[in-house]
Amino acid sequence: QHLKRGIGMLALFAQSITSSPCLHWCNKWTCDRDGCTGCSREMGCFRSPPGPPTPPIINRNRVVDSIVEDLNTRFRESGPSNDLGSAGILIHQFARDYYDMISKPWLTSSTSRGARSAMLIFSKAPKDPTGSRAIPLFRQNLGGLVLRHSELRLLCSYPEDGRTQGSPCRWGKWCDPEHSGCWSEDCAYSSSDLKSMLQVYQRCPQQPNGPHNHNPMNNAGYNEVVLDEKSWSENLPRTVAAFFFTTSPSCQSRCREDARQVHRSFLDEYRLTSMQVPLLLLDVKNWQAPFSAVDPGQEDGVSSARPVAGPPQRDAGPQLTPSKACPNGECSQCETWCDKRWHCAGNVKACLGCSFCMYE
Repeated sequence: QHLKRGIGMLALFAQSITSSPCLHWCNKWTCDRDGCTGCSREMGCFRSPPGPPTPPIINRNRVVDSIVEDLNTRFRESGPSNDLGSAGILIHQFARDYYDMISKPWLTSSTSRGARSAMLIFSKAPKDPTGSRAIPLFRQNLGGLVLRHSELRLLCSYPEDGRTQGSPCRWGKWCDPEHSGCWSEDCAYSSSDLKSMLQVYQRCPQQPNGPHNHNPMNNAGYNEVVLDEKSWSENLPRTVAAFFFTTSPSCQSRCREDARQVHRSFLDEYRLTSMQVPLLLLDVKNWQAPFSAVDPGQEDGVSSARPVAGPPQRDAGPQLTPSKACPNGECSQCETWCDKRWHCAGNVKACLGCSFCMYE
């Protein structure tokens, strides 16, 4: 009888160690098998749940180079158009003596004005009238912002400096888009006549000290685009696509360091990275590919700039799989982020994870 009982207990023990995921138990309830992290009378031997998936390794240079190439392509291909995105690269230079907040020039110090000024640059624009043949800018010695046109609403525009301090859009007095002459300063071009404004901008060259340039600190040769301040502020941080400083001789260490400091402050303010909103170099003499990437942490922006010769080549990179927000498999684990519409859709150009959705 005792022998039968012992044989039965041995059979039960053998069955337990073959059916259990653990090889054997020590001291009754201790698991001793690789991958088995505990045991209990209720659960037997159990394994720890799998950890979170390893996030994909993001190649910063590849993401930033894609942004740079997109800007340079649009710069070359843009021209007069009523579509703000097809008319050029929209930039805003730090103008603290006008309406930019001193410490945070992406914000305005005068919300009651209801407008922010910017300019359009593109390869078919007139050259700087001073003889430098540079891309004309508001001021060559200032850094600035590259703006995301899809987040902004156009109010009006001017083929020269619009002198918009008194009224951003000339109190609604609109220029005749069919007028074949040059701008007479007493009117603004409406948001639906952007193409006509840019045609006047191309047709009527400005003089270095022309009649419409009333501030000797400003350059000549640029246009002025007036944007709705509400759309600008409400869509931050997506309003800003990048920061930049220039290769102009007047933009030396102070100018560059100012751009770097503002860029760092912006990233800290919105908890972003330099891959999402990069710092760029604007080569004012390059009429084919003026933008290049600036490596973070480098002191000499010009020598550390990394030009992009052509579209970045796709490497193997992370394996992108479909997700709820990215049905075409162009993104990986993308949802919404920061409630600021940093999300991926099926038509994105580069999406490497929910924090790196660069385009809608």
